[in-house]
Amino acid sequence: FMLSPEAQESVVRDIGGFPAVSWDQLPQELQEDFNDVITDDVPSFGGVWTGPMYEGWYTTVAPDVERE
Repeated sequence: FMLSPEAQESVVRDIGGFPAVSWDQLPQELQEDFNDVITDDVPSFGGVWTGPMYEGWYTTVAPDVERE
């Protein structure tokens, strides 16, 4: 449910979050309103943060997911 375009539209409009689906799945009007922040290049942490970030994710969020 939460990944449906309707739910993601609510994430953007109602709580000011970024959608977890591609912007092209959301209404054209919404895409135009947020055109300045839409990007395909989302930065991520690197360097010394990478190991602890992944360790924290797998330990607290996804303990049942196998690591690659």
